[in-house]
Amino acid sequence: KFQILNFPKAVVTIHDLGVEYLPNYHQFPQRYYLDLASRYAASHADALIAVSKATKRDLVTRYKVDGKKVYVVPEGVDVSFFKPQSKSEVKRIKSKYQIDGKYILTVGTIQPRKNLLMLIEAFANLVHSAQWKVNSQKNKDYALTTNHLSLVVAGKLGWDYKEILNAPRKFGVEKNVKFVGRVDDFDLPALYTGAAAFVYPSLFEGFGLPILEALSCGCPVIASDIAPHREILAKIFKLQTPNSKIGPWNLGFGHLQKVSEAMVLVKPQATDEWARVLYQTISKYETRSTFSNKNLRIEAKFSWIEVAKRTLEVFERVFEVK
Repeated sequence: KFQILNFPKAVVTIHDLGVEYLPNYHQFPQRYYLDLASRYAASHADALIAVSKATKRDLVTRYKVDGKKVYVVPEGVDVSFFKPQSKSEVKRIKSKYQIDGKYILTVGTIQPRKNLLMLIEAFANLVHSAQWKVNSQKNKDYALTTNHLSLVVAGKLGWDYKEILNAPRKFGVEKNVKFVGRVDDFDLPALYTGAAAFVYPSLFEGFGLPILEALSCGCPVIASDIAPHREILAKIFKLQTPNSKIGPWNLGFGHLQKVSEAMVLVKPQATDEWARVLYQTISKYETRSTFSNKNLRIEAKFSWIEVAKRTLEVFERVFEVK
C-alpha cells in the first residue's frame, strides 16, 4: 500500500496488539483486518511508534520487529480540560444523566474486552456484603448505602454486549447499575470529579488514557493490573515499574499513602479482590484527602505537547530532517 501511494517512507503508530492476545474478544471480520493491517505496518514501516513499553515488547516478541525501529511515545492528557469541576457543575451533569446519590464510574465501549461482567459481579458482591451493610448502619458519614450507590457505565455499545446489559439483573443489582451511553466529551470532567471512584478493569489495553483523565479530575482510580497500567502508575509516582507478582501493587492499601489515595491495581479476574478494594476506596469518599494535577504533576509526565515533540523527533530521524 505504501508503494502504491508512492510514500517513500512511512511511520505508523501501533496502539496495541490486543487481537493477538484476545482474538475471541474482537468481532469478525475486525480481528482479521486488525491483524493483517498491524503485521503489514510492522514489517513495511520505516519506524513504529508504540504508545507504551508493553506494546513495544509485543511488537518485538509477537511480530519479530527490530526493537531499534520502535519508539515508545506514551499518550497525554489535557489538564486544562480534565480538571476538578465545581459542585454545581457536578450536580448539573448528574441531573442531566439522571444519576442519584454517590456513584462508581467506568468509561469505555461496552464489549467483552472491557471486563464489565466481572466488574458488575464485583459491584454486586460489594452491595450485598454483610460488612458493607453493618458499616452503613453504624456511620452515616462513612456509609454509602446500597440505595444511594450506583455503578455508572458510560460508553457506546460495541459488540457482544447483551450478556453485559443483562448482568445487573443476573447479579441482583439492576436498580444500582446505570448504562448512560456515550456521554458528551464536555461532560466527562464533571462525571470524573463527582465519582467516588473510577474503575477500569480491562483485560487488555495499549495504554489507558481514561486513567489519566480521572486522576487529573481528582478521582481515585482502581484499574486492572496489566502492563500498560503499571507503567502509568510507576511514571506518576516515580517508581520502578512494579512486578505483577508483588502483592502490595495489586492490593495497594498500606503500601504507599499517595498511591493508595490515587491509584490501585487489581488482577483483572480477581472478583472478590475488586469488591474489597471498591469497598475500601469508596468508604474513604467522605474523608479522603484531595489530590490534583498539581501534586501528582500529571501534566509534566503525560503532556500532549511532549507527545507531539517526541513524535516529530521520530519523523525527523526517519525522513532525515535537519
